[in-house]
Amino acid sequence: MNGKDMVITGLGVVAATGMDAEEHWESVLAGKSGIGRISHFDPSSYPVALAGEVGEFSARERVPRQLVPQTDRWTHLALYGAESALADAGVDLAAFDEYEMAVVTSSSSGGTEFGQHEMEQLYTQGPGWVGVYQSIAWFYAATTGQISIRHGMRGPCGVISAEQAGGLDALGQARRLLRGQSRLVVTGGTDASLCPYGLVAQLSSGMLSRSEQVDRAYLPFDSDAAGYVPGEGGAILIAERGESARAEGRGYGAVLGYAAGFDLPGRPTSLARTVRRALADARLDPDDVDVVYADAMGDPRHDQEEAEVITEVFGPCGVPVTAPKVLSGRLYGGGAPLDVATALLGLRDGVVPHTPGVTRPLPGIDLVREGAERVRAARGPGDRPGVRRVQRRGGAGPDRPLSRGPPYAPYRGGPRATAASHNGHNRTGAAFMSECAGHTDNSIVIVAPLELVWEMTNDVESWPRLFTEYAGAEILERFGDDTIRFRLTLHPDENGQQWSWTSDRTVNEAERTTHSKRVQTGPFKYMSLFWEYTQTDDGVRLRWVQDFEMKPQAPVSLAAMTDRLNTNTRVQLEHIKERVEARAEQLSNAG
Repeated sequence: MNGKDMVITGLGVVAATGMDAEEHWESVLAGKSGIGRISHFDPSSYPVALAGEVGEFSARERVPRQLVPQTDRWTHLALYGAESALADAGVDLAAFDEYEMAVVTSSSSGGTEFGQHEMEQLYTQGPGWVGVYQSIAWFYAATTGQISIRHGMRGPCGVISAEQAGGLDALGQARRLLRGQSRLVVTGGTDASLCPYGLVAQLSSGMLSRSEQVDRAYLPFDSDAAGYVPGEGGAILIAERGESARAEGRGYGAVLGYAAGFDLPGRPTSLARTVRRALADARLDPDDVDVVYADAMGDPRHDQEEAEVITEVFGPCGVPVTAPKVLSGRLYGGGAPLDVATALLGLRDGVVPHTPGVTRPLPGIDLVREGAERVRAARGPGDRPGVRRVQRRGGAGPDRPLSRGPPYAPYRGGPRATAASHNGHNRTGAAFMSECAGHTDNSIVIVAPLELVWEMTNDVESWPRLFTEYAGAEILERFGDDTIRFRLTLHPDENGQQWSWTSDRTVNEAERTTHSKRVQTGPFKYMSLFWEYTQTDDGVRLRWVQDFEMKPQAPVSLAAMTDRLNTNTRVQLEHIKERVEARAEQLSNAG
């Protein structure tokens, strides 16, 4: 990666699933839907009654008071999202020249609700009742302009109006700007067209679901699919140059590739070609991809087309596919940015969320659903980096069962991802990866039977005898036959302080792997561990991989922690080897 690669350093989510990134992520992991009956107006006379509304949003409480009557709800949501994203990024705007900060957002509908109100005034009261702000509040670029003005960003500014594809097109444009004179770009997008006028316009596509059953209204890749549920909101993202973000240990992921295409009526779709171009731009192969975040229109014809493209690029059931957007609805200009935010949170935590509700999936794709027990396990971290792809469409032109236990499914793969989006005639692809994280990969060969190595190293309660660093190891809870929650306690440090934390650990005896994730993260934003056992001619190779990111306030830098973990891991592996081989020799002599 070069110094001007684009890193996403801040997330500002505002959707039916949550008013910030963490609330949204918790809803996604729990399968908690934000879909409900439309409350902005009485939908009883319309064929569509359900939508993904941002329920507890009050513009007067979250947006500067003078802007509320001057702007549309879609802009209100974006202003709030921009504030949240900038806070999440932890940037000091005063450190930037005003011409080095840019704004590029996406919008599909503009200020629909504001425009409807002004038209009502025109036809019921007369021209004199139409407000002066109608001239700017409806316009697609209004959100970009208001964010630019509010934060003093006088660099290049623009808007992309390309339905779902627009969100990734905005990221692509942000990437271009950061390769020029810009150092920071506010990007992403929102939409909010849940008013009578806006709903009628959406109905013209013929693709909205008319079901009134929340859990059955939006079923992408399902034999019972009958359209999608509309929604409002999206996500605003802060993009910076990779060199500065990595130097400060900030960021969720880096954009590696981008491509765009166009479909002509009557000709085959260009989606597969566009996805391949994005992967090529990122210097990634299809085999690098660990999960696809699908467009998931919910329309049988479009879903089938998308499934065929996934199969063409990645092979039959060649990659897990997921569509958590069923919880928030289809957000048009805000949809792609929200999926990118979701994928980046998944990268951070090493999690592939599921697609709730689908019970009869289309053949040919590996859709991650409720009750699914696996995610792709083609490799371990540190081999070829694992990748995620997000895919979208427009109308304009394994997770574990969530009843008990940790509501996530760990995946194998390095902290990398790709995203692709498409919209009617416009086809857009992008690739992104987590690059502001630490990674260690160490191994040792133990001369002992595989069963003995597996048994001793997975007896967590005996770890104080197997490791030199632990004073105690306690199992707190068991989830089924393969997952535990446990507490580790270190020996007192030089000041007499004794540290402890809890983690979740899942074992896969058939594949001889384990995945762990710290629940109490301490100085880390996250910490994931992967163990792999491989029989070799010389013995059993035990591989220990750690993926992590430091909190901004952590007393140790990313580089220092990486060195510390590498050093300690090698010490512990040597001790494990010594203890296991001693036990193997003891058993051999006794036999």
